[in-house]
Amino acid sequence: MYRRRCHDWHGRPDGLDHKGQKFRQIWLRPKRAMMHRYWTRWFPKAAGEFKAAKFREKRQDLDWTMPKSFELPKISHIHRNTKKKMTRRLLRRYRITPEMDWPSHWPTAKTYNAQVCPLPIRREYQKHPGLVTPRDGFNNTEMLKIPNFLHLTPTAIKRHCEAIKEFFTPFPESIKKQKKAFRDEYFPITMKYSDFVHQSNSIRDCRSRTVTLIMSDVTFNLKDVRERTKFRQLAGNRWNEQTKTLSFVVDRCYTRKQNQDYIDFLITALYSETKKEASWEKLKTRADTLNIDFQGSSTEDRLVNILAGIQKRSAEKEQKPVAFSPVLSEIEKDEKITKEVLRKHPKVKQYSRAWEKYMNKTETPETVRQYAKSIRRLLGIPEIKVPPSTQPQVPVKNSSQQQASSSSV
Repeated sequence: MYRRRCHDWHGRPDGLDHKGQKFRQIWLRPKRAMMHRYWTRWFPKAAGEFKAAKFREKRQDLDWTMPKSFELPKISHIHRNTKKKMTRRLLRRYRITPEMDWPSHWPTAKTYNAQVCPLPIRREYQKHPGLVTPRDGFNNTEMLKIPNFLHLTPTAIKRHCEAIKEFFTPFPESIKKQKKAFRDEYFPITMKYSDFVHQSNSIRDCRSRTVTLIMSDVTFNLKDVRERTKFRQLAGNRWNEQTKTLSFVVDRCYTRKQNQDYIDFLITALYSETKKEASWEKLKTRADTLNIDFQGSSTEDRLVNILAGIQKRSAEKEQKPVAFSPVLSEIEKDEKITKEVLRKHPKVKQYSRAWEKYMNKTETPETVRQYAKSIRRLLGIPEIKVPPSTQPQVPVKNSSQQQASSSSV
């Protein structure tokens, strides 16, 4: 719209309105409308005559003339100023150059604006894609729905990193070497859930309520063997023996918050029941355990007897027990061999781990091989190496010989 002149403007010889101010035009109409209104209403059609079209039609008998003291501007001057005011400014997207500083132009996350984004982005849902070109970014509501990452350009990320670099400290080397121990100590609990975004008439998704919680047994700080065994039995299939972790996957409640609260209840109940000890649990014997432990087994007793006998014979013959067992060489002669002494020895610990793995897991060639190596290291038995020349060579038959033998059979 434009600002209309006051009705008494025509009667003022100095061209001022009733407030004593000059007329200030605001050119906001299209070029055609402005030119039409300028030439038909405000510009005089004849020298010394200034009449509006409607006024002349209604009052044909009135012959009103312009005062001589009031001078109209020249036509050339008016035409030049009119063109200058009506000059259209290009959009900002067309004035952006490749050398422009984009992080300063789009510094933070905001909704897509086609007026300031020079990228030719198009987005539209099409029933038959490929037949019609999708709509561009102007007045496109589809571009407003989705998030854009125009503020996370490589240059912007580099500037942010350089700005906060002075507040950084080197990553500890000890944590790099012991990632699992550091994670179990400082970040023992991991909770996972997912958010789903899709084009639909509803933002709800039943899969978003599923919550997964993973935690290690170190979190509960169970030092007693009975507590650790009962904890694993109560956990059931939620306990992973290979990774030593406990996992809960809950989706029975309607919302994610309810499932998180339910997981907290399960953990609390599991820990409290693990700490309890019923009277019938004291009647548990070694035969009732799920896994066979080296500690307290008959193999441990036989190992103590064997090493004690070797130590006794070597003491009678005044010989060093190195030739018999490397374990005895690290034990003092006067020290008595007991189970507590052997459990502290590193080679006995290695043998106990290999023995438990061999007894409690499925027998494989690898477990048998590791068990045999641990016995040799424990008793000092050298490994038998067969020279390649003494290995029996099986003669290879030709295909013709094989066919002849098969036909003879």
